[in-house]
Amino acid sequence: MTSGDEANPSAVAMVPAATSDTTANEEQPSSSTSSSSSTPKGFIAALTGAAKHLATSISIRGPASADASMSQSTDNDDDIDDDNAMIVEELDLLPSQSEIFPSPSQGSGVDGMDVSEDPAIGLDTVMAETSTSTTTTLSLETNNPPLVEGNSPKYVVDNGEEILVWEDGIEDTHAGVKQVESMTCSVDKVDEARLGEELENSLQSLQKRMTKAISAHKYDNDDKSDCKGAYGKLRNAATKAYNSLVNYGSSMDLSSQIGNDDDAFLEEGRRSRLLQFGRNLWMDIRNYPELFHDTLSPEDSVRFEGRKDRAVASGYIRAIAARLVFLNYIDTRCSIGVPPELRKSFTGRGGTNKSPSLQELEFGLKLFSRAGRVILEHNRQDVRPSYDLLSLAASCFEAVSAMAQKGSGEAATRLKDLFDEAFDAISMLPTAASLFGETRNDQANDLKDTTWQLLVIKSLTRAESFVDKHCNVSTTSSLRCFLPALAKLCYKHGSHFVKLREYDNAGKALHITLKSTNSCLTQIRQELKQVQSQKSKVKQMLHNLEAELVVVSIEAFYLLNVTYQSSGDKDKALVCLDRIEEYMKEQHARDLELHSNVMSTLSSGDDFIFAEGSGNSALEGSRNHFEKDKADIKNRVQTAIEDARSRHAAEKATLVFSRIMTYHKALPSPSLDEESVIDQKIRDLVELSLDITQNQFTSGGSKVKGNNEVFNLALHAIRLVHVRRIISKVSGSSDGAGPSADTYKYLFDKLPKSHFRRPFVLVDKLNAMLAIEYQVRERKFDTKAIKQLDTEALATAKELLETIKFFLEKSTSKNRDNETTLFATSTHQPLSNELFEQSKIHFARAVSLYHASDAHAMCAQWSDLLQKVLQMEYKSMLATDSGLLLGQVMTVKAYALSMSGNLDSGRQTARDAWEKTKTIDSMVTLFHCSLRHEVNNHSGDTMLEFDAALSELLSPASGSATDDIIAAFPRLSNSCAENEGSDLILLGVQERWIDLILNSKPFRCLKESDDVDDPEFTLFDIVRAYLSNFEHVISVNKDLNATVTSFQALERIIDGVLKLLVQLRETRQQKKSSARRKKRKSVANTDSAEVDGKAFTLVWDDHTVNKLVGDRSDCVWIVEQLWNIGNQLMSVSFAASGVGDLRGVAANVFAASHDFCLMSDEEVGQSLSKGFLDFDIKFDPTKSVLPSFGQTTERLSCDISSEFSAQCLLVSVATAVDYASDCLMKSKNGSNALEDDVQILLGRSLHRLAQAQDEMQLNCEDEKQRSEVNKMIVLLALRCLLGVGEDSLAVETLKGNGLYAALDRIHLDELSVTSTEHDIASPTNTFVSLRNVKLMADLAEEQGMHQTSRCLQRLCAHQLSQSGKFVLDLGDYEISLGEIQRKTIQSSTSAKVVLDVYDEVDELVKKHQNESKKRKEGSFYSVSELTWFAKDANNRAVEHDLLGDNQTAASLYATALNLLPLCGKEMQCHAQAMNAAYQQIISRMNARGDSFSVWNLAGE
Repeated sequence: MTSGDEANPSAVAMVPAATSDTTANEEQPSSSTSSSSSTPKGFIAALTGAAKHLATSISIRGPASADASMSQSTDNDDDIDDDNAMIVEELDLLPSQSEIFPSPSQGSGVDGMDVSEDPAIGLDTVMAETSTSTTTTLSLETNNPPLVEGNSPKYVVDNGEEILVWEDGIEDTHAGVKQVESMTCSVDKVDEARLGEELENSLQSLQKRMTKAISAHKYDNDDKSDCKGAYGKLRNAATKAYNSLVNYGSSMDLSSQIGNDDDAFLEEGRRSRLLQFGRNLWMDIRNYPELFHDTLSPEDSVRFEGRKDRAVASGYIRAIAARLVFLNYIDTRCSIGVPPELRKSFTGRGGTNKSPSLQELEFGLKLFSRAGRVILEHNRQDVRPSYDLLSLAASCFEAVSAMAQKGSGEAATRLKDLFDEAFDAISMLPTAASLFGETRNDQANDLKDTTWQLLVIKSLTRAESFVDKHCNVSTTSSLRCFLPALAKLCYKHGSHFVKLREYDNAGKALHITLKSTNSCLTQIRQELKQVQSQKSKVKQMLHNLEAELVVVSIEAFYLLNVTYQSSGDKDKALVCLDRIEEYMKEQHARDLELHSNVMSTLSSGDDFIFAEGSGNSALEGSRNHFEKDKADIKNRVQTAIEDARSRHAAEKATLVFSRIMTYHKALPSPSLDEESVIDQKIRDLVELSLDITQNQFTSGGSKVKGNNEVFNLALHAIRLVHVRRIISKVSGSSDGAGPSADTYKYLFDKLPKSHFRRPFVLVDKLNAMLAIEYQVRERKFDTKAIKQLDTEALATAKELLETIKFFLEKSTSKNRDNETTLFATSTHQPLSNELFEQSKIHFARAVSLYHASDAHAMCAQWSDLLQKVLQMEYKSMLATDSGLLLGQVMTVKAYALSMSGNLDSGRQTARDAWEKTKTIDSMVTLFHCSLRHEVNNHSGDTMLEFDAALSELLSPASGSATDDIIAAFPRLSNSCAENEGSDLILLGVQERWIDLILNSKPFRCLKESDDVDDPEFTLFDIVRAYLSNFEHVISVNKDLNATVTSFQALERIIDGVLKLLVQLRETRQQKKSSARRKKRKSVANTDSAEVDGKAFTLVWDDHTVNKLVGDRSDCVWIVEQLWNIGNQLMSVSFAASGVGDLRGVAANVFAASHDFCLMSDEEVGQSLSKGFLDFDIKFDPTKSVLPSFGQTTERLSCDISSEFSAQCLLVSVATAVDYASDCLMKSKNGSNALEDDVQILLGRSLHRLAQAQDEMQLNCEDEKQRSEVNKMIVLLALRCLLGVGEDSLAVETLKGNGLYAALDRIHLDELSVTSTEHDIASPTNTFVSLRNVKLMADLAEEQGMHQTSRCLQRLCAHQLSQSGKFVLDLGDYEISLGEIQRKTIQSSTSAKVVLDVYDEVDELVKKHQNESKKRKEGSFYSVSELTWFAKDANNRAVEHDLLGDNQTAASLYATALNLLPLCGKEMQCHAQAMNAAYQQIISRMNARGDSFSVWNLAGE
């Protein structure tokens, strides 16, 4: 190869440039912008009608195709990472598979291999004769002696075929040689033995898999499942065996046979076994070629997985066989990126030198190359094997080359035949090396001694060295295959490096490309001079090859220009462009010359030959059409020259663009002179684009695509320069002197307003200005400058809108001009569509920019412009989805208007957007705008509009998913949080949010499946936010009428959450609740409990519960928050409120706090709270129980309760009772009955009392506190019973459940306490229980609960008599003991009760009879009371006497007589009659033997 960097353009013919689209630099023009997708057709081809596109590449062995095209090649070669592609396929550097491995019909070689290409190499003569009928047994445990140095492979004739074999005999001279078993190595003995054992085991496993695969292949089709499985297992076994061999060889040099302290060599027994295995393995490959068939079409590789596995397995098996056969020759010490190589010197036992023979090296070259190629093609994820094997193949060739250089004639003769195989292997090394750099390949991180980029460069240099050393440039084979292939190979990897911005490495690869093309083009030029015939096929082939290489050179120069731009080397970058320009000029001159020659030939009629026919008639017919054919040929020639000129203009535009980019990227920035050059080049590029536009437009617009490419190239250059200059001006780095910053003026000056290209220029300018807007905001430039840019961009957008409107109106006008109307004809329909699409894209970019920047006023204006564009598009009937887009744009516009302060317009626009497109986004925007309007104007109906919209979205007709609607609620909440004064609205949003979540699919499926996605927020997250906001609202909101719905929603939400937890509890239950009733923890403990060394797994520890509902700490927080809310509700003033008393709500909130308290300690599988929640009886009253005040009941309390949970219930009941009392006092129309909801509340309160009673008994250890609580429970129970209004229930509780006795005990306890402090009869004693009993008795009487009233009256009288007081102060009035006893007697229906009362009266009279007559008023019965008692007792005695009840009559007479002395005179006058009646009864009783004893005051 000659030494110049580039070819001399004056010495060779040129073709138009086709720039590469493989460059990573965005400013580099793509190949589509240069000329066309293929090399231009020659005029000779145009003349004969045989022109075709040039082929994608040149075959190494075959002749250069006359229709090759480099541009298509570069397009196909871009994707270097394609898994199913190989360098053979991508660059076509190798012949087809049929050329390398012909089918059996093409040659006699085994496995489809021609003997001359890949000789079938046998390893044992005997095995070669017998293995065709029997399966070879592969065994490492062979008795064959080790291979000795004296044996070398030789060619023998086997069945008429020349093959390579070894002879395995041992000569007597070596029989007594001592075998060395071990040597010092780089690893210890244990590791060496382990690795060796692993290798032998893997080889044995491979042997078994091969036997099964051979059997499966014989009897099954390749595509059957059994055969597929066998191939897959064979592939895995082969891969494992190969890796074991590599690992074992990496630990020591397996080829070494004599070593010192620093070296190690393989134990000879194992060496012999490995060598024999390799030979046997190769014999199996020969004997079963169909099994080891490794050539696949791309379709087979994709469709038939079994065939691909078979091919990969074949590659690895061939690799194992070759490496084991070459075991004595390969230095196996290697690593990733450092492949094994043939040893430079070979030292055998006994000092005998042994090197591989020529036949062995040829065998190694072909087998290593084939195995590496197959693995590279079908198993690209495993890079190292292919790279190592291809490197070994290259080493084999280099060894043959060294033998030839040392004077071996046989090696020199065979060397030429190995060039193709060697170049194939060497040319695949760069591709294999590049795969180390793939991100998916972890081996790239293991490259220790080098980088993958350096490996690629070394491999390319190796290929270049091969061509320089072995391929004479003057030979036809070098011109036709090696040099073009090397140029394309280096260009391919140079292009890949440019994509990765590896410019240094790209430059190295591209320089090799240019050196190759230079050498090849120079030789082509010389050969063309020697070809005399103008119609020679050789000359035509050379011209096509020349054109192809010129394209490669131009592509390489363009990429090299990019590399120089990246380093700031402007001068070298310009030199590259100068070379490209010279190529273009010469090619254009050649095109003109060819055109002139052809036209001259046609004019003279010389050399015009008709196609020969079969007879004279055909010849005569051809002559008759001579003139017609001649005219047709002239037209074709003229069309060809016009195409050539158009291509040349496009290529020239590409070159101008590259020059602009070279100056544009000058470092650190272009100078003033360079800016002037840029302006001049831009003007030239504009002229070129407009000239092409005019020419193509006047020809009917048939080449709009090429026109667009050149025009877009001009716009691209203008845009880049415009952006840089404007940013430089705004940043202050430019003082404003020099060229104009607005480069678009060069186009606007040339384009009239009616030109169809003008709106596209405006679109591009808008694109540039938006890019500037993004950058100046990101860099935080001066605000004033930013505002100025905003104004200019908006003005440009408005101008664009007016221009579109102008063209649209012209299209509907009657006198429209189709030549200048963009929307008028179908010819421009794609352009009009593109204009609308580009306008929408950039307007939407602007909306997004200003929306993200919170520039809401600008966002609103841009949204309005975008809305107008969409309306125009809809009007022109060019779009079908404008309605949906319009609604979305109006949604953004409404938000921007609202945020910019136009509240009325924003709300109205949001309503219009909602009507246009009823989506979740439009609903959110409608809510936001309505909210801002309501908050700022203090009037509105936000929640009404929101509820209506939400209902529509939730309807089946909307098609909106509930989960998507739920996902929008965080935005709604944020909107409320951002607007002060919207707490109440936020509360409504949170209420609806929780309602939707509780009814959503994840929570419905929670009972059935644990497979649910993680939500953004847990249920408790939202409930916590809701409760916090609720507490805030009721603490600051004075208008309670506005919150009435919120109070109702609070109970609904709490019940909904509890319902979910209860369902979850029952679903997660694994077994029945145990009888364990050991108290173990309180609500304060927020961790998973552990008591007595036993850990308890809570419901909250479940993963699904935790991610959907929340954790235990959230539940505890809700307990505390509900307690706070309950207290907050009780503190609200209700005097001026029309809402009603909130204490009923508070009572239920306290009860809910109790339930959450229990649920916070719920255990998995225990359900300890079941039946103990207030929620359990809310919807199932049959489960309710009443408090018990007698003996201990069988019902046990919940062992996860606490004092706090009991207090929640007690406070709830107290609040409910207080609320009921007030309701009763405020009842109208004299009604004494409570409303139904209050009675229901009191009925539930009885159950709460029963539960609180049990929980307090379990948890409270302070006796005094327990006594106080019991007293409270007793009194509350009494008040609840009266509130419920069921007389029978109250009497049953008083008598059957021990409430009567409990009340009496409370009174006795009060008496015992007061007796130790002061006089019981002291007026300072209040006797709370006594007063409550009296008041409740009166209340029961008023409510018609007569039995309850009588029972309570009797208790009151009894307690008052026990206290020794005769007057009870009830606050508003006083009542005497006598009056109470009289009412008790009058209302009593039992004689026993009457007798008991009179007994009490008797006792009191007896106790106080001796007191002074001057008693204080109220300290004893009054005379009238005593007179009434005496009279009533006498009358009742008479009645019982008449009935024959002597005992009762006697007792009553005795009481009357005892009271008589203290009665008034009107009663004392009856003393004699009363005494006589008493004596008569006593006499009758004595006569019957009855005894009766009574204290008789009258007798005394």
